Amino acid sequence: MDKHIVIREYGCLGKDSASVSLDFSIINVQDWSWLKEICLKRVEGETEFLRLISRHGQECIQVRNYVGVLETPSGYQIEILPKITSSETEKTITHTRRLLWKMLSSINNISSVETEEADLETTNSPIIEVLIGKFLNKVGNIVRQGIRNDYVRKHEDERFLKGRLNVSRQIRRLPTQSHIFDVEYDKYLSDRAENRLVHSALRKVLVWSKNNINQRLARELLFSFDSVPYSNDIDKDFTKWRNSRDMVYYQPAKSLCQLILNEKSPLFSSGKWKGVSLLFPMEILFEKYVGMQLRKQIHTDYRLIEQGRGKHLVSHLDSDWFALKPDILVKRENKTILVMDAKWKLLNSNMSTGKSKYKISQSDMYQLFAYGQKYLEGKGEVFLIYPLNENFNSPLPPFDYSSELRLWVVPYDLNNDSLLLHGLCKNIDVLNQLGIDKVA
Repeated sequence: MDKHIVIREYGCLGKDSASVSLDFSIINVQDWSWLKEICLKRVEGETEFLRLISRHGQECIQVRNYVGVLETPSGYQIEILPKITSSETEKTITHTRRLLWKMLSSINNISSVETEEADLETTNSPIIEVLIGKFLNKVGNIVRQGIRNDYVRKHEDERFLKGRLNVSRQIRRLPTQSHIFDVEYDKYLSDRAENRLVHSALRKVLVWSKNNINQRLARELLFSFDSVPYSNDIDKDFTKWRNSRDMVYYQPAKSLCQLILNEKSPLFSSGKWKGVSLLFPMEILFEKYVGMQLRKQIHTDYRLIEQGRGKHLVSHLDSDWFALKPDILVKRENKTILVMDAKWKLLNSNMSTGKSKYKISQSDMYQLFAYGQKYLEGKGEVFLIYPLNENFNSPLPPFDYSSELRLWVVPYDLNNDSLLLHGLCKNIDVLNQLGIDKVA
């Protein structure tokens, strides 16, 4: 049985099935029982990565809306991809991986790492191997240009004077130790924060990788960092990472180090999984990515603020309760002129009945109503943004909260990084001014 499993978010893992798809895969009984135990041990308040459900008369483990990779005790790597289409071809998997990597790269500020189509299409590499390959490439560039040394303060006992004598400690020595000098001096070593972090990340990816080429390259690079200790305090070492001119060629590896060492992941489950455990909430990935892309597109006279704050739903006992935090606020000077919220869910324009409601959540509608009342004083336009899919490729007809407050539900095209407004700018003056309508 293949040690690599690909499944989409909300897909199921079972012990037995007549058919296997991107929404249902089989794993061995040992790993299935291990995952089931994790489901049963989850306490209230903990993030739900997996859920125990019943499907077609058998128990299944359902993966939730988290994407990435996790590894089971027996060595299976379960790759969880976003569900952006109903198609289940090999081309779909490759395309989805490319989109996921693009989003992760942008959000984690991996600006110097570009994924060529060939990387994913010709090798059909899992997303974790793409990440590892890019990281090793950047570390290889560091080694080629030379590992930077720095002066490190040493405190040692020597039989001869070297550097500066620590007088206070020296006078407390026993007479029998008078021939030993307590000295401190600076030594030019490769033991510095940047190298410790790179070394720690290299050790981690060597354990993660199942690809022979990546494993071989990781071992070769580890040899170059053999004299460098591992990082004992990752948080502290990242604060010591220098951005000076002589360290420019280290910068491309920094973001990847942060991702691998769990400092910059939107979410990371620590201490609960064995092996690879790199999981990201798709809802947050989509929200952050849309906000970052729209910020690049709006006119310079406007400001885009992610996770807007300052308004609350109610006042109670002389204090404000229930903070309202829209994903995107667009302001001109100090006035909010547009409120947007991004939701990772596949809508269906054909489900236009009062019962199905295009698959829009009622809570989302209430949420945008509250945003419109508090941030726009009940007058203007609010937007719900969902990912483009084959059943949702143009804006829905408007939803009127009142004669002065209107909700628009529009798709976002991840392939072309554009908000598909299809002529809404002609009817909404503020959109025409922003300059974010890429599609006529």
